[in-house]
Amino acid sequence: SLARIYENLEQGTETYNNPEPEHLKERKERADWTFNDILFSDPKMHNLIELSKKIALTDTPVIIYGESGVGKELFASALHNYSRRKKDRFVAINCGAIPGSLLESELFGYEKGSFTGANREGKIGLIEHSSGGTLFLYEIESMTMETQVSLLRVLSKSRVKRIGALYSVPVELRVIAASKKNLFEEVIRGNFREDLYYRLNVIDITIPPLRERPSDIPLIATRYTADFSKKYGIPVRPPTPEFISALLDLDWPGNVRKLKNIIERSVIFAENGTADSSVIPYNREIPASILPNSFSNLAEILKRNGNILNTIEEIVIQTILTEESGNISR
Repeated sequence: SLARIYENLEQGTETYNNPEPEHLKERKERADWTFNDILFSDPKMHNLIELSKKIALTDTPVIIYGESGVGKELFASALHNYSRRKKDRFVAINCGAIPGSLLESELFGYEKGSFTGANREGKIGLIEHSSGGTLFLYEIESMTMETQVSLLRVLSKSRVKRIGALYSVPVELRVIAASKKNLFEEVIRGNFREDLYYRLNVIDITIPPLRERPSDIPLIATRYTADFSKKYGIPVRPPTPEFISALLDLDWPGNVRKLKNIIERSVIFAENGTADSSVIPYNREIPASILPNSFSNLAEILKRNGNILNTIEEIVIQTILTEESGNISR
């Protein structure tokens, strides 16, 4: 399968999809990925995808759990494209990237003159806009309690009311939510409404982190090497066994997103068509020389830097310099 990736690239049958800028993801109206775009060899992923295909054929709400970088939006997109709604809109919004009051106006829309600074003509909300299709709410754990109440009303009555409007309008959509946190635990902590949790949590799926499926790493690394090689016009051979071995030694806190970052660096710094394993960050601890040994030492560092943020910045910079053997350019 690894050889086939390179063969298809050479024949021009594989394409590289340039990632959409972050600021555009909040108003995405198409689902770019299908289940065929998910690279895996681990049996757990195979079982998860087969289960997800069955879920996709229904209209039931779904919660996707997973650590940062595992591909929650990819799965949501694949669910949409496998469903009967695949020809309709797929609208994704990051609930954690938009302040609470603004998120409510984005989701529910508003009538003209509803509040100061509003569009004079009013604005349709994303819930109404996605009617007939799929609404994907990622980082839903960041949604304020007030917005949760309004969302629950929509899911319960299948109607949405714009801010400042006198009447509600019917909507028919599927909601897929994604969270890095366990929403039931957030309910217990009082951070998430119990009634909304049970409305959304008809079915939940959990994407395993990359460290629990190491057999997927060679396949994904080879694909990304081919993709970035084509994107940058840098001919690079598939990763060597030594390179793969170094990847397998990592604990992968950033999951596939981190792997993609490492492979991109390896292609850029490739020597003679071979990915340089020196770009792979080793599992490391912060150097003891810059860690405070006591609260008094921490106080000295804080005093020197002025605040905690500057202290963290110093630790990060020194750690990366150590990793790159003092090579500032790298």
